[in-house]
Amino acid sequence: MRTATAVVTAVGLVGALGLAAAGASAAPADGAPPPSLADATIPQVAGWEAVAGTTVLDESWRIVVPQEQADLTSVEGGSDILLGPMTVSGAAQGLSRDLREVTDLDLPVGTGEAGPGDIGLRLDPAAVQDGALGSEGYRLEVTGDRISVVAGSASGLYYGGRTLLQALRSDPELREIGNGAGVDVPDTAVRPYTLDVSREYWTVREVEDVIRQMGWLKQNVLIFHMDDAEYFRLDSPRYPGLAEPEFSYDEAEIAEIVRVGRENGVTVVPAFEFPAHLSHRAAYFHIGMGDGPIEVEPGFGERDTGATPENTCGDEYSYPHLTSDFTMNFMNPKGLDNARETLDEFVPWFDSPWVHIGGDEVPPRIPECPALQTWMAEQADPNLRSVSGIEQTLINQLNGHLKGMGKRTVVYSGFDNSWPAGRPLIVDDDVIVQVWTGDENRPALRPYDRIMGHSDDYYLVPGSYGTNPAKIYRDSRGYGSSDDNVLGFGMHTWGDDHGWAQGQFFESMAYGPRAATAERSWNLEPGERDFASFTGELLPRVGPAPFYVGEVEPTATTDARPVHAWQFAEASFPPGLHDAHGPNHRRALVETCGLSGMTKLNAAPARTTDPDQGPVQGGTFWFLGAPDLTGDWSFSATLRRDDAQVRRLLGSMAGYPALRPDGSIAGLPDGSLTLGPDGLTVVGPGGEHLLGASIPTGAWVDLTVTHGDAGLTLYVDGAPVASVDAAVSLPQSRIGDTGLTWADARVYAQELSGDEVREQHENGAPEPACQPAVAPVDAPLPGFGVLPPRWPRRSMATGRRRAGPSSRSSAVPSPRSRPSRSAAWPRASSRWWTIARSGSSARRASQVGRPSRWPTPTAR
Repeated sequence: MRTATAVVTAVGLVGALGLAAAGASAAPADGAPPPSLADATIPQVAGWEAVAGTTVLDESWRIVVPQEQADLTSVEGGSDILLGPMTVSGAAQGLSRDLREVTDLDLPVGTGEAGPGDIGLRLDPAAVQDGALGSEGYRLEVTGDRISVVAGSASGLYYGGRTLLQALRSDPELREIGNGAGVDVPDTAVRPYTLDVSREYWTVREVEDVIRQMGWLKQNVLIFHMDDAEYFRLDSPRYPGLAEPEFSYDEAEIAEIVRVGRENGVTVVPAFEFPAHLSHRAAYFHIGMGDGPIEVEPGFGERDTGATPENTCGDEYSYPHLTSDFTMNFMNPKGLDNARETLDEFVPWFDSPWVHIGGDEVPPRIPECPALQTWMAEQADPNLRSVSGIEQTLINQLNGHLKGMGKRTVVYSGFDNSWPAGRPLIVDDDVIVQVWTGDENRPALRPYDRIMGHSDDYYLVPGSYGTNPAKIYRDSRGYGSSDDNVLGFGMHTWGDDHGWAQGQFFESMAYGPRAATAERSWNLEPGERDFASFTGELLPRVGPAPFYVGEVEPTATTDARPVHAWQFAEASFPPGLHDAHGPNHRRALVETCGLSGMTKLNAAPARTTDPDQGPVQGGTFWFLGAPDLTGDWSFSATLRRDDAQVRRLLGSMAGYPALRPDGSIAGLPDGSLTLGPDGLTVVGPGGEHLLGASIPTGAWVDLTVTHGDAGLTLYVDGAPVASVDAAVSLPQSRIGDTGLTWADARVYAQELSGDEVREQHENGAPEPACQPAVAPVDAPLPGFGVLPPRWPRRSMATGRRRAGPSSRSSAVPSPRSRPSRSAAWPRASSRWWTIARSGSSARRASQVGRPSRWPTPTAR
């Protein structure tokens, strides 16, 4: 673990340049100067020393790299196994492209010696060899007539470019930055983010949003969790039917994700699951604990695997909510053979030097299985006589296989849970352990390279518990302060209980906590900037990465057709998710256009058949997982109040205890539609609004609420009964509550008229007009082309001017006629603090009634 040397180095650098002290800075004549670069970026450039004057970019500037370095990735001592194949020319082309997106300046890229009016990018072996920059650090100089970024690797040059882009966002005209110099070096080598795309499918566009934002915040490792009990998201023609193409990634799509990662300094690490969390693959390959040793043709459905009580362990030895397919059958070799075959097929799709293989959460009742007890007693290897020993042996077997492929293995902590205290672990010492639970500093794990991120602070599981960005921002739990084996730390986003939710829904909540994590993992020690100003001022000003899309709502309609329609008849799981659970856990609510719902882990709806309505469901709620709908909208449902209590029809994640921007808990507006004795209450950022009406209990009613130019209007059985002048959004995070029974529900992307409401009440709603769940990905950005021929060094005679503490030149373009980018950031940048955080007490409460020895494997 490196310690930051940026402050001392920057002071010396400023002195060497002969620049004036910051206090002498003069503001441009037409406005206040931009803030110091140290106050304009995430992560903060802790060693920045501002000096007098500013630098103003215009169309005459260029980006220049040394011709002999154009194709290099690093200099000796500046390379790192995780840095990937980004080249110096790639970093320059990327900076040019992103400057165009951020500022509209189209700066050409060329080779040669940088001079006045140039942004020069170059590698410097001396700066690396003296330890000042390391493998990812950079030195930035802004001197008025030129900008210089020096690093030991192309990744360091890329990070210097992110700093420049963010600093430009602090200027209303996106042209001017304050002069100064500094060295910026990360305190941690690995700054990861875990993305769960197994429990919900994220479109390629949504994944690329995450990658671009990671690069923007100087995070460098995406742990791409595409394999779990609920689904395996890689689609290969070798295994037809394993993954549905619409809800998975083929090799070309993975190549696109990896390419975007490479261009943004992010290594995409494939994350598999062995020996547990593999219900979907186990059901397809017939390798679960309930399968016998006979090899059979892959595919879902019953097969004769020769299963007997003597060679299998039934569902009663799994977790109570999961079938025996959750865990690989250790007692026959086909599970290990399939694991190796899976790695051989899919690891080459990624260019990462690391591969994650899971390794934890074997059900704690497995050791009680008589067949396994007999098998373990017969083993000559003493390490195979305990389940923990079997787990560790499997990790070593797969580690050996991956080493043969030139890869390094990463596993989760937890394989050691039942290992005798004080006995050394048998996992190979070159395995990296990602620590997520328990005592992070337990002696057994200290010999291993570790990636930290404890679930208490760094886990985002919407509706269950969330990150604690205020705490993250204040301290780093001591990660890396005294332990050279700690490689770094980062947060995780998991999709438990959300099934068919949209990736952009999770991303809107992860946006801010991930920024706080990025700040602290780059700079272990917090600076003077407090959390309130970080979230309320800096984060919105820095904004999202170039080409980040963010939340995209449905297109407004005018045809009175719903964009979502739920039918409450009992049904099997819709496409895109494997039902790994028992009949009373995580049940689906089918939605015609794909926004299907899922109950909490230990909840199942009450299902009945009504003589008038047909199949109906109620008594619980379902997570949906879509961003709130703004603008004009309508919501309509046929339902029955089963009691006189206040019950929630729809809710947003703000309806849970939530984080304010200042880090305090609770007190945020509750985004919801609730039904009570006095009528319908609509709550959101616009306030609380009661639509008074008498809604009977025990009777079916058609309720419709519309929102638009006429404010909010409530209709009961097609007739208007109440209205109020208000502007609120429609929450789409969850639907339902105890005390309510449903026959159907619909969402419209328009304000229905009174005639349309009456027509649909009398004659039924039309078929929904489904729209894409999220905005489709545009054509891929072009790859970085060949650099133009070597340019001669040009002088100030070409028309470039020195931009210093003088007034702005008339050559500086006026503000754009388009809306300012600061006003058009994706909604995620202003909504992130509405994440759910129920804390450890709520997690314990959710497991009431479960034996303490049965932990629920839903937090990982």
